[in-house]
Amino acid sequence: GQQDWLWSDDRSLSSINVDKAVLAYVDDVNVFTTTADAKLNYGALSFNLGLAFENVSTTREVSTEAYGIEEADFSDEGWIPSLEIAYTTGSWKAALAAKQAWSAAAAGNATRQAQESMHYQLGLTYQTDKLNLGMNVYMQDFDNQHISCMWSMACDYLQRYVQENIEDVSVNGVDFSADYQFAFDSFAIPISVQYQYSQAEFGESGTNDLIGLYVEGEQLPWVPEQQLALSSGVIFGSFSFMAQGLYQSELGYATAFNGGEQIDGQWKVDIAANYHLSEVHEIYVRVENVLDEDLVSQQ
Repeated sequence: GQQDWLWSDDRSLSSINVDKAVLAYVDDVNVFTTTADAKLNYGALSFNLGLAFENVSTTREVSTEAYGIEEADFSDEGWIPSLEIAYTTGSWKAALAAKQAWSAAAAGNATRQAQESMHYQLGLTYQTDKLNLGMNVYMQDFDNQHISCMWSMACDYLQRYVQENIEDVSVNGVDFSADYQFAFDSFAIPISVQYQYSQAEFGESGTNDLIGLYVEGEQLPWVPEQQLALSSGVIFGSFSFMAQGLYQSELGYATAFNGGEQIDGQWKVDIAANYHLSEVHEIYVRVENVLDEDLVSQQ
């Protein structure tokens, strides 16, 4: 059918087809989770073991039949084991972690298939009073990944109640972080840098109603390949002035509705000034997007 939309003064969209725009359904989810953790220290080594069990019961009640919304009533359960081995010496710490993740399907998932994945991570940190360094290398293998309408997708109103499945997804990446504070007699200058590189790819080719056609080996359209966060400023006793810059590389939203248009890489710069009146009270002024860039979340 056809939908007519009204562009309101507050820049929001509202449907003027009231009789056709109402999607009357109620989702109810009950979750039971139990966990057990154990830690063993042996000199500089530590072993962390974890095991969780989760049972999820999901129902969807439809009071107005429209757009093919179907009722749901199902339950699912899964085990979530994890292991971490860490070695600490002086200011250095290295850790190797593995975890099996599990998430139950939502009420709008037609196949009711749970999301299952394996996560592996190698981390290295160095920490002192003034300097913190960190690096993480991670690999994630999804046997089934859930996809639903998220903030970054240009979804039609018909798509907001469904959840799709992608059978094979792999995510590999690395992130770096560095924090340092230059201390002087009357003031200090903190500096923080965070960088993340992610290679998130489809492991198969296919199509669904949310993202349209996807091809094996392509980057997941909602995951930026590179992200960078920079912040610095000056601290004078109870007063501080900080600036922060956030960079996100291009996103390729090959959705079924936008024809595969991309969102270009973009910067967002914010500044803030704070004054601490006491340990629990402060006054602050914050200005976002000071460069007046056109920031795009949906294309």
